[in-house]
Order: sequence, then C-alpha cells, then structure tokens
Amino acid sequence: MEPLAQKKLIEYKKRFIKKLGYVVEVGSFDMEGGNRHLFEDADDFCGIDCKRGPGVDIVTDCAEIDRLFDFNPYIIICLDIFSRVVNKKKIIKAVRETLMPGGYLMVFVPQTGEGSCIDALFNGYKVLDLTTVNRTICGIARKPYKI
Repeated sequence: MEPLAQKKLIEYKKRFIKKLGYVVEVGSFDMEGGNRHLFEDADDFCGIDCKRGPGVDIVTDCAEIDRLFDFNPYIIICLDIFSRVVNKKKIIKAVRETLMPGGYLMVFVPQTGEGSCIDALFNGYKVLDLTTVNRTICGIARKPYKI
C-alpha cells in the first residue's frame, strides 16, 4: 500500500474508531510492510489470505470468511485485495455478512476500475469518508445495526 494511503488508514483509526475489538484483514499477505503493527492495541487481529506468507494467520478462499468465525469482527480491513481476486462478488457478500452490526469497514482499492467494489461493499452502510489518495480510493463506512 502506498505510504499516503497507510497514513489514511491511521487517520481513520484515530478519527472514527473508539474501541478496536476484533480486527480482521482480508487479503493480508504482507507485500509492502503490512498493517498488523497499526492495530497492536486491538483485542485481537487476524489476517486472512488465499496463500501462505507473512501477515497471514488463516489460509483460505477470502470468500469463505463468513464461515470462519463463531463471532463477528468489529473491524474488517480490505486493502487492495479486489485488484488481485477473481471472485469479487463472493468476497463482497462474505465481508458484508461477517462484519458485526455497528462495525467498521475500511476499504482501499486502486483507482483504476475497482471503485465499484466500494459501492457494493458500502451499500446501505453509513459512509464516514471516501477519499482518493494518489492512485488509491480510501473509504471507511459503518454497518448499521439493521439493514
């Protein structure tokens, strides 16, 4: 992730999230330094990706995350995952179903053609911020208690 986009992630955390609870990063394979260290104060952090590597706690198809947990995470982070997966619609559905009501969804996608993923992910959610930073669309939204 671009350094300016990572600064946006830090800003979102400070500005909008009062308690971290359980954090899940979808597409967590650490290619450029990772983001786990930004959430050291969370109750727990779980990185999920379809391939084993740094930053990955659970190796699985990211579209299956709705079946992984006995509870719903309070924060789900999707950083640049949609530019490298085929089954975008399944992942979008799984992320939306997995996030706890009242929880936060942070999404960062390349500006080139993936913006519709944010529209689908944030549909019915309260969008708190949607900003373009260099070549990355950064957004945070809160899932309502009832959709």
